[in-house]
Amino acid sequence: MFQAITSFRALLGAVALLLAGNGLLATLLALRANAAGFALEITGLVLAFYHLGFILGSLQAGRFIARAGHIRAFAAFAAIASSAALAHVLVVTPPAWMALRFLSGAAMAGLFMVTESWLNERASGALRGQLLSAYMIVNLGGVAIGQLLLSGGDPLGFELFALASILVSLALVPVALTRSQAPELPQAHPMNLQALYAKSPLGLIACAASGVVMGAFWSMAPIFAQSIGYGTRGVAWFMTAAILGGMVLQWPVGRLSDRIDRRHVIAGTSLAAAMAAVALGQFAAMAPWLAWALVALFGGLVYPLYSLAVAHTNDFVEHRQFVAAGSALLLVYGCGAAAGPMLAGAAMAQLSASGLFHLIAATLLAIALFAAWRTTRRAAPPAEERDLLVLLPRTTPVIVELDPRASEAEAPPPAP
Repeated sequence: MFQAITSFRALLGAVALLLAGNGLLATLLALRANAAGFALEITGLVLAFYHLGFILGSLQAGRFIARAGHIRAFAAFAAIASSAALAHVLVVTPPAWMALRFLSGAAMAGLFMVTESWLNERASGALRGQLLSAYMIVNLGGVAIGQLLLSGGDPLGFELFALASILVSLALVPVALTRSQAPELPQAHPMNLQALYAKSPLGLIACAASGVVMGAFWSMAPIFAQSIGYGTRGVAWFMTAAILGGMVLQWPVGRLSDRIDRRHVIAGTSLAAAMAAVALGQFAAMAPWLAWALVALFGGLVYPLYSLAVAHTNDFVEHRQFVAAGSALLLVYGCGAAAGPMLAGAAMAQLSASGLFHLIAATLLAIALFAAWRTTRRAAPPAEERDLLVLLPRTTPVIVELDPRASEAEAPPPAP
């Protein structure tokens, strides 16, 4: 992994800066919207527009990149994302923020497509697995740094918005200075969702539900933490604890799923995460150490769910459909992530701030029950016929190409 990090340090550094700035801004906006008196339902709707923009950007940014070139496209997307971060503090109204979050999401999708296509092009077969692991660490680490930066300023001031803008702008430096030849963007041909559901009902449903859970948590958990008495520093550590939990538990959970029926792991992990969510809603206000321990456990259990769902799906699709299935599942996850903040805002408005974790627990319980039911419908494939689980970032369909298993798959046909 050290070789992967040193060989791609400029691109990985750009990704870390992007995620630090974007992670800081996402949490900051939840706090600022709450302070500005936005209704919880409106806050959830505003924050959902980021995911809607990201979905559109993932589908359409490739055309712009192909026309303008990677470096110029990256500069344009970075300018949009950086400007949008500053514009939030200039116009504090729900309609303006919806537009800005949509633009931010579309621009970030374009930024990730550029960096990920470069990583994919330059990674040799022997290095792909290491690079994907390094990329996953950079993803989690960048977002964690963004949360910690939140404690360096006042959400009601200008400084944190400026800092988020600066971080996104600085990501342009290593990309603009690269001397590498621009890569070709892979052609994405996602599978028809009906066909994908027929192959793996649990994989599709679990990806969508995982999106709901993560979208709800990352959008509205800062408001929950604030409601139980945390200041800005406490909110930052509350969110960071979830990421640290994800860093610690993702790999053990993934390895367990390689040894036993993945449906049992999905069911057990979802049930345990639902219990952690209920505990967070009921006991987080009792003591900071208890809240941090519970949210770290929660984060460690929910972070692997997307990768588990993708791995379970890949156990049943043909190898040539690997990339197409992964692209479709990422799109489904994004749709769930867009619905999550809106559902969470409504739940919190009706049931108080703890309604966030009631919604999350109900969603996770539904996954657990569905996974348990699916074990009665067909047998699991033998362990020796399954690929090992690979932990995947939830960014754009381009990242699917970086998975070492993708090099073994044939180019997928267009979706019917």
